[in-house]
Amino acid sequence: MVLTLDTLVLVNCGAATNNKQLLGEARSMYSLALASLRSELASPTPEGGYFNSLLGVHMLQCCELFDFLAVNRDSWRRHVSGLHAIMANTTPKERQASAEQAGWVLAKTIRVPFGLWNALVRERGQAPIKKFTANSIQKLRKDDPDNSLLLYGLVPSVLQRGDAIILQGRNASAEAVSGLLTELIATEGALHQNLTEAYCKVEQKTYHQLPMDNLAASVISFHLGPHVFGHALAFPDLLTALEHIYYWMSLLSLQRTHLRVKASVSKRAYPFEYQYCGFDDETLISSANEYADQMCMTLPYMCLPERGYIGMICAIAPLQLAAQWYKQSQNWAKLKWCRAAGAAIQSKGLAEFDLC
Repeated sequence: MVLTLDTLVLVNCGAATNNKQLLGEARSMYSLALASLRSELASPTPEGGYFNSLLGVHMLQCCELFDFLAVNRDSWRRHVSGLHAIMANTTPKERQASAEQAGWVLAKTIRVPFGLWNALVRERGQAPIKKFTANSIQKLRKDDPDNSLLLYGLVPSVLQRGDAIILQGRNASAEAVSGLLTELIATEGALHQNLTEAYCKVEQKTYHQLPMDNLAASVISFHLGPHVFGHALAFPDLLTALEHIYYWMSLLSLQRTHLRVKASVSKRAYPFEYQYCGFDDETLISSANEYADQMCMTLPYMCLPERGYIGMICAIAPLQLAAQWYKQSQNWAKLKWCRAAGAAIQSKGLAEFDLC
């Protein structure tokens, strides 16, 4: 367990400071930590060391997985393979508990829309690696439309393609822009479909609205801006809240990419018919506002005292993403709320983080 946590600290510190030496040491220790875990899995101790080490390596692997997802798309499959190997030896109850604890690692990387980890939990650790190799969102929708594991793995790929076209600017070809937008819109549709089908599988309502005063005990209390948001959202548990946060973060990131692509490329490269198919600026901005608002209205629930530090740390990434959008859209009242919420979280002794 000590080895695992030491490695986790090195990964976090190295990523935060961009220190290649720390990251190198962390990766050299990674295989030792994983070997130690697998040895313990073979003969779990009755004192709970099995679960603690399992949790530690979950966190470690999540951190490394998303680090690789963000910077190197060729090296991450071995980490997914490790996750599968570990999770195959755990019960569903242990997986869900570990997922809630490991969520704070995911919340440290804004560049990647989250959700892959929770999808792994729902897949019971049995999803084959080949599901990660699909190149077409159309294949996803045709073969396995409710596979959230593959879906959330593809969202970063779409965003990465969008960034490449934005860098090309007015030199981007009409064919490349059209191809990206087709995939981006299909990904949005698949996200909507995935959540809709998930709702069809549960009998009770997954979340409900509450008056602002009902969450007054939250670290992020609505008294920070009583007229900014009309109500709060409450969920049955933190894991369900995170799944919705991942959904809204993914959609907001895709909308922002669409708007940035539209503003960057030439008018000849951007398909003119999109203006008349519900993808005009006003509609895109309205949708992005809705996703950002939904995230912010969820954060007070995540920062209730009973959610602990885990809930607060998981709230940081969506808060930062929402702040970025509100600054981009010049919504100063909501940006001010985000900054006040961030200050409230930091006042609890958590590491400092940047807001726009």
